Amino acid sequence: MKRKIFAGIISVALAVILLCGGFLTAILYDHFNSIVYDELKNQAFFISNAITQNDDYLESIYSSDNRITIVNADGTVIFDNRKNPGDMDNHSEREEITEAFEKGEGISSRYSDTLGTQTLYYAIKMSDGNVIRISAEVASVHSLVLDVLKPMLLVIVIAIAGALILSIIISKRIVKPINSIDLGNAEVSEPYDELAPLVHKIRIQNEHIHQQMSELKRRQNEFNIMTKNMSEGFLLIDNKTEILSYNPAALSLLGITKKDAENSRSILEINRSEKLIRAVEKALLGNHCQFTMENDNKTYQIAVNPVLNNKSVTGLIIIILDITEAEKREQLRREFTSNVSHELKTPLTTIYGVSDMLCSGIVKQQDVSGFAENIRDESKRMITLIDDIIKLSRLEEGGESIEKCEVDLSELAKNVVDRLKYAADKSKISVNVNGEKSLIYGAAAIIEEMMYNLIDNAIKYNHENGEVTITVGVKNGRNFFCVKDTGIGIPSEEQERVFERFYRVDKSHSRQIGGTGLGLSIVKHGAIFHDAEIKINSIENKGTEITVVF
Repeated sequence: MKRKIFAGIISVALAVILLCGGFLTAILYDHFNSIVYDELKNQAFFISNAITQNDDYLESIYSSDNRITIVNADGTVIFDNRKNPGDMDNHSEREEITEAFEKGEGISSRYSDTLGTQTLYYAIKMSDGNVIRISAEVASVHSLVLDVLKPMLLVIVIAIAGALILSIIISKRIVKPINSIDLGNAEVSEPYDELAPLVHKIRIQNEHIHQQMSELKRRQNEFNIMTKNMSEGFLLIDNKTEILSYNPAALSLLGITKKDAENSRSILEINRSEKLIRAVEKALLGNHCQFTMENDNKTYQIAVNPVLNNKSVTGLIIIILDITEAEKREQLRREFTSNVSHELKTPLTTIYGVSDMLCSGIVKQQDVSGFAENIRDESKRMITLIDDIIKLSRLEEGGESIEKCEVDLSELAKNVVDRLKYAADKSKISVNVNGEKSLIYGAAAIIEEMMYNLIDNAIKYNHENGEVTITVGVKNGRNFFCVKDTGIGIPSEEQERVFERFYRVDKSHSRQIGGTGLGLSIVKHGAIFHDAEIKINSIENKGTEITVVF
């Protein structure tokens, strides 16, 4: 704006100076010509009267500064103070001469390109019928302009300097109140009335933009919060595979840092997997693509979806899911199905074989009771296995239908010990419950089942005349119960797997004592249901200690 003010003031100053100079030159030119014509007229009258009174006067005007010419009625020059009249042309057609013969006086001017001068002529008709003409050379308008130009240039320089100073002062005075306008405050008046409509529109537009920006920020914050708290990885890239947006889960799942993501322009620089490259290329053609990828012992499911605008791909959305746990569960399900089939097949085969022998009549009467007892034991084993499978399934499904209440761990432990008293006495195992009253909010049936399986295992896998100690209490503000035995123990390399379904450390011993292989798995899922932690400490041939901390 200041530049425009500078240019405007200087342009106006120059235009005014040039116009004034032109007008002044024209006025001076006309004024000078008028003065010269007046002088020529006075001189002509004076000479005309002098010649009339004294014929010898002509001799005295040869030295006159002006040119004096006398022409008779037919245009012949009879006198000239500069040239020989005989050498001069007929002047009858000269404008001033013709006009003088007709009107008594005449004037004209002629410009000489060669000399760059202008000659003014004045002629009057004398009393004897002849015409006397007096001429004078004056500077042309061009010469006058050149004479005026030098002082005019000085004036222009002074005017420009003054215009610059004025423009700085005026522009500051004009711009300062404009710059001080508070567009966000509608109560402040405008410094110039002419700006009121513009400022009003700008304020309305600013308010509208502010509302839009607030809405965009709100939506952006919502989007960031949602993507930030997503467990799934989220990546948004353009059609040149450059990363536009991502969430922390994507970086975590891909195993890269935020700095690497910011420094990498393309998603293909972060991960050069052949599957990902093919998926991106396919999605850029407008096709949805989904595949699984393994990295660092983890399995990911990646979906690449094109973003279309008028049937053209403008970008891609990449969703990354960590399906490692799901894959493990699927593997466990397959193993579980296989193990269940195997565990059920053994007793069914036994039952079928014994029943077939009984039906064929090859069993002696005194042996029938033994075969029947075998069928009963195998059937009981199947029922126990099925019961454990049902319990495990309920826990895996979340146990929503299981009621929770205030439970005393000490009372539950005593009840379980009473239920297992016969098994303990049969194996000559002493079982003791120690500790204080410990109340938690949970599912009594599940906690009791957890205690039953742990204490039952402590009895089954103990040495004859061994001991089982159950401790209940509160430590560091957390309720717990602990089952410790003096049994065969668990090798250190097996301790991480004992909570898997159908996993047995000593398979032959487990079958002898009738274990299903699901007891500790039920304990693990019961702990998960109660957000509890299981700690195991075992030394082979010395005993095992398992603690559940709520």
